[in-house]
Amino acid sequence: MYRFKKTLKILSSALITIFVVYGIYGVFASAEDYSFEQPVLGFDLVKKLYHDEINEYFNNKIELFLETDPDDENYVIPPEGKKCGKKNVSTYCVGMGALDMYYEYSKTLTLIPPIVMDIQTSTTAPVTGTAVGTVASLFSSLSAMDAKIQQEKADAMKVMDMTVSTYNEFRLALPMHLKYKLIMEDLYAYVKSLRELRQTLYSFPAKFIDSSSQGCK
Repeated sequence: MYRFKKTLKILSSALITIFVVYGIYGVFASAEDYSFEQPVLGFDLVKKLYHDEINEYFNNKIELFLETDPDDENYVIPPEGKKCGKKNVSTYCVGMGALDMYYEYSKTLTLIPPIVMDIQTSTTAPVTGTAVGTVASLFSSLSAMDAKIQQEKADAMKVMDMTVSTYNEFRLALPMHLKYKLIMEDLYAYVKSLRELRQTLYSFPAKFIDSSSQGCK
């Protein structure tokens, strides 16, 4: 009987913790900026929203970079003491924006209610049997959820790091590409002028008549 009561206490504490954490999220949810910051949506939908949003973030930054003049102050890292603006396209500012989004995503994953996670992934069977079995099932579900979240955090960090590196390479390579393009255009213009000059020279006779004469006629 004592063991049974102890088991019920453990189960009650676990459930109370779940609802308290979920309740705290509900209080602050209105202040969030990203669409994926809704733990109640569950793991799969939160994951999809995050990856869609960070993909759109980088696409927008690339478009903005192409539109930004190299002499614009938003083209480089802001001076010391100033924050990154939304229009800044430096690798540092773009990376900081992506990192902020990742941290918010990481926090959201941590707040996903285990019950929602369990229903979506179907990692455990419906809870039946004794209280001991119920607690075991609950902690098994929590463990499986935690492992899945930790793996997703690691994968998302790797993808974000690679994307920032790719953006930096693109940002460094594009000016060189444009300069190379100008050089090629100048070379094509030179070749065209040389061809026209050669055609003009062909119109002159190979030998000039009386070219050895002492006087001009």
